Amino acid sequence: MTNTSNALFELSKEVGLKLLESESTLSTAESFTGGAISALITTVPGSSSYFLGGVVAYSESIKCSMLDVPASLIDTFGVVSLEVVEAMAEGCNRRLGSSYAIATSGTAGPDGGTAEIPVGTVCLAIAGSGFCKTWTYKLSGDRNEVVERSMGIVLRELLNIIDSSSL
Repeated sequence: MTNTSNALFELSKEVGLKLLESESTLSTAESFTGGAISALITTVPGSSSYFLGGVVAYSESIKCSMLDVPASLIDTFGVVSLEVVEAMAEGCNRRLGSSYAIATSGTAGPDGGTAEIPVGTVCLAIAGSGFCKTWTYKLSGDRNEVVERSMGIVLRELLNIIDSSSL
């Protein structure tokens, strides 16, 4: 296990403990991360107590049909946008009935970027009851580094949200 993957595993264990302590559940709607967050979460023994499931929504049609993302949002803003990732998280939360839903969309590379949305652009969201928070980052590195860094960012943000909810 590399240092990065070990750190991500430890972070996913911490997320699991917080979810258990708060009696909360998690689901995922992943595009560019391709199920990596779901896979990471489920490497933790006992994760079935808090992880409900995930949707790998790589195509636009799956984003629309499985996560209820309006096609008009994709047409207007593009798949790598805060609007679409927010709709993905909210749709996942609604469809899977979790306390929290993580969503990811981005361009991890090495190709696929444009002048407006260069490689390394990622949009992340976390939805819960009555809220949805979104972030956009421009990350450097190869495809794996962009995916791993995004996973770390969104899991740390989830920890912050869980901590602030339990105050």
